[in-house]
Amino acid sequence: MNVRIDFRIMSGLLAIALIGVLLIWKPWDTGPKRTIDITGQATVKAAPDQFTFSPTYEKSAKTNQDAIGEVSKVGNEVVNKLKELGVEEKQITTNVSANPTYSAEPLSSEESIKIAPVPPTNQGSIAYYNIVVTIQSQELAQKITDYLVTTPAQYGITPMSTFSTETQKKLEREARGKALESVKAQAESDAAKLGMRLGKVVSVKDAASPFSGPIPLERTLDATTSSKASPIVLTGEQEVTFVVTVTYEIK
Repeated sequence: MNVRIDFRIMSGLLAIALIGVLLIWKPWDTGPKRTIDITGQATVKAAPDQFTFSPTYEKSAKTNQDAIGEVSKVGNEVVNKLKELGVEEKQITTNVSANPTYSAEPLSSEESIKIAPVPPTNQGSIAYYNIVVTIQSQELAQKITDYLVTTPAQYGITPMSTFSTETQKKLEREARGKALESVKAQAESDAAKLGMRLGKVVSVKDAASPFSGPIPLERTLDATTSSKASPIVLTGEQEVTFVVTVTYEIK
């Protein structure tokens, strides 16, 4: 059996296939794609669910060791009371530091021109006991505030209110979804007005705005402060803003 191959037919089929490949590949279209950037922004609000206290206590003594011992008595007592109020140990961190204090005697006009300066005099040491408490209960935050105003805290009496990590991520997802909806609507509107058609999405760039919470109340109180005057912990609502920029091909 003899098989005859018609090379004219084979050449025609190859030519058609080659044309199809060229139409898909478009090697002649080497210029940059036309694109358009659309930016959308959305903001969501919610009440904060995380509260951070950072009271600091200080004591002075003749040596670092004595100062640390004195301030530790105060700080440890506060920590124990916080536990009694319902704060878990894993929610508390402490830090103690001490530094010597110096003073220099004032110099007369004649002494001030001496080449060798008079060394400062050691006046003892001052120690600091810092406590950081992070909780997720506004009711407990109020109890802690009521207690801290009765202690000799230098500052950090009321909490810094923020979003917990879980809530922050949830709000960012919600804001991002709304921002993308805004981008899509704006892109379709702009394309229609300009007489263009939207192509595929080239890129998506996200940017969640940094959180800026309220400034905590800082007060210097002494041990005689009355527990009857206690700040009310009010958090209000805080915002999470998300910005999305989408790049589209246009036709």
